[in-house]
Amino acid sequence: MFTGIIEELAIVHLLSRKGDSAELTLESRICYPGSKEGDSISVNGCCLTLVKKHKGILVFDISQETLRSCNLADLAQGERVNLERSLMQGGRLGGHFVTGHIDYAGRLLSKSVIGDFIEFSIDIPRNFKGFLAQKGSIAIDGVSLTVNSVSENSFKVMLIPYTLSCTTLRYKDKGSRLNIETDILAKYTHSLMSRNSANLSTHANISKDFLLKHGFI
Repeated sequence: MFTGIIEELAIVHLLSRKGDSAELTLESRICYPGSKEGDSISVNGCCLTLVKKHKGILVFDISQETLRSCNLADLAQGERVNLERSLMQGGRLGGHFVTGHIDYAGRLLSKSVIGDFIEFSIDIPRNFKGFLAQKGSIAIDGVSLTVNSVSENSFKVMLIPYTLSCTTLRYKDKGSRLNIETDILAKYTHSLMSRNSANLSTHANISKDFLLKHGFI
């Protein structure tokens, strides 16, 4: 589990293809000392397992499914990535609960300068729109952000100067692919509501017996 608060901009040392999978090696200064093999680390929002470390280099294996569903396959040598180690028990939760399981790679539709801020408009498939709400949380390339607005096929977020200064989002331009993870609480809520919708529709008239039967009173 992660928080969406980025610890380091690591540098891509090499992305080696191995058939349908890949091996990613990163140059790390901040996360390297406190990490050990087997740790879960968020790389651009993707939860990856650290399989090897040596002299400032972190090595990760990337599965076929991960390559298919996120933007790690687009990485080039020398490019920077957002890095965050997993949340420690008892630590502060500065952002929101982020699992590191990417929903889809969204396209940056527009990038607008508004004073010192940057507004992103990002596309969203219809099947994920139900997980977004104005003022709700979302993780973009592993960065915890607040949804400003949701329209038919897209949503907008506002990036403050601090976020721009310490994440890779400042390098993104129109057309860039971004790893999107919607809020896990919204997913569970949507799932529960979908499963119970049929039952609820048959009880349009809520009665005391209904509330007793379902444990409300």
